[in-house]
Amino acid sequence: MSAILQPMNLNEFLAWEEGQELRYEFDGTAPVAMTGGTIAHDQIIFDLRSALAARLAGKACRALGPNVKIIADGRARYPDVFVVCGPIEGAATIAADPVIGLVIAVRRASRRQPAMRRRLNIHVPALSSASTRASIQNCEALTNARSAPAGEVAA
Repeated sequence: MSAILQPMNLNEFLAWEEGQELRYEFDGTAPVAMTGGTIAHDQIIFDLRSALAARLAGKACRALGPNVKIIADGRARYPDVFVVCGPIEGAATIAADPVIGLVIAVRRASRRQPAMRRRLNIHVPALSSASTRASIQNCEALTNARSAPAGEVAA
């Protein structure tokens, strides 16, 4: 028999999550357990973060993810890759004001991926600008243009 959870608000979730051993996202009313990833997914995240870090070197912005959460639209998310600009405390567990948030979709053999992750849409006001849309297209081009030589993992 499964327990029926009472709906939470964001502050209740953040306090609850602090005491958890595993990582959870918050869908606006309830915690959602994070699932494991694949080698292909991890490689794409690494490649994208590396490319973004190189492009952002010497600037006030930096690429982070997937182990730091953002808060958007009353939900707590762990995007695969996101960009923040300005100072951020090293011990922070929440990155404020991300300017880009990306979740990489990789086909999986299993269909058990939680629906929340499949349809994750991070609404960040800065994402509506033309320059940000161009940045996202450039990020997509980086991942789409990646060709995997023999022996390398491809998505």
